[in-house]
Amino acid sequence: MWKQQYQTDDLEQYVKDVTLSEMTRVICMDQLAEQKEITLSKEEKTNLKLAAKEYYESLNEEEKSYMDVSEATIEKLYENYALASKVYTSLTTGVNEEVSDDEARVMEAQQIYVKDQNRAGEVASRLANGEDFRTVAADYNEAVQIDITFGRDEMPKEVEDIAFNLNDDEISGNIATEDGYYFIKCINKFNQELTDANKDKIVKKREKEAFNDEYDAFVADLSSSLNEKVWDELELKTDGTITTNSFFEVLDKYYQLEE
Repeated sequence: MWKQQYQTDDLEQYVKDVTLSEMTRVICMDQLAEQKEITLSKEEKTNLKLAAKEYYESLNEEEKSYMDVSEATIEKLYENYALASKVYTSLTTGVNEEVSDDEARVMEAQQIYVKDQNRAGEVASRLANGEDFRTVAADYNEAVQIDITFGRDEMPKEVEDIAFNLNDDEISGNIATEDGYYFIKCINKFNQELTDANKDKIVKKREKEAFNDEYDAFVADLSSSLNEKVWDELELKTDGTITTNSFFEVLDKYYQLEE
């Protein structure tokens, strides 16, 4: 499995690339913390020390040797992650968390999507004759699903403008878009549960955008270098002797990271 192609590289290379990207981001965030004079409290450091002790003691000798880590190394890594999380919280504090029902509204619907104009005409004709929407969809729909839920900015604008003005059980006409033709039947124009969940997603998106604006500006002025020889020689051990997977689980017990 490790040598199978995954996207453009084999899985081992992909894991190394993701790891390097994550490590780089945490290090840059820690430097940003230093610039902004953000530090960990005495209590936070004490908790992280306890986390490091618990995780280190969970490792077998093979894992300690392979990772070449000490309890102090684990403690430093935990401090790096905690400080990065604290920076994220600092930069996202004050983001507007007020999201209206209309902005977050998620509706339930059925869809028929076709690429060909002539097929769209056939769909329109059958619906105009009163045929059941799902029956017509089963014959014509070229999308993956017939039953869908969606909110703002998840469908082509032409579809959204019409769909969000439909009432329950109302069917749209033929909606032409750049990629094809849509017919939408509104099942529930306002799903409260999904809308509430979408509000949280919108706030998270706003926070991420606020953070990225400042983070990207900060890292644009940084320079870095990588010991490519050492990194290229690093091999993931996949013989089953390395089984530890609780690094973040243990950290979460002692310090709640921001997502």
